[in-house]
Amino acid sequence: MLMEVRHRGLPAEPVREGQVDASSVLRLVRVRPGRVWELISELLPQSEELRFVGPR
Repeated sequence: MLMEVRHRGLPAEPVREGQVDASSVLRLVRVRPGRVWELISELLPQSEELRFVGPR
């Protein structure tokens, strides 16, 4: 079974406070499920951006 997944195409990221209101256009775009995980992982910090505490 093929799963249909959508993510927001408009407004584009990053959305700043006050940029969106009830009259703003919202566009959802179909994407494959794997792309959703790619979008989520792009939001996570890279290992070199993390601060390690204690011994490695």
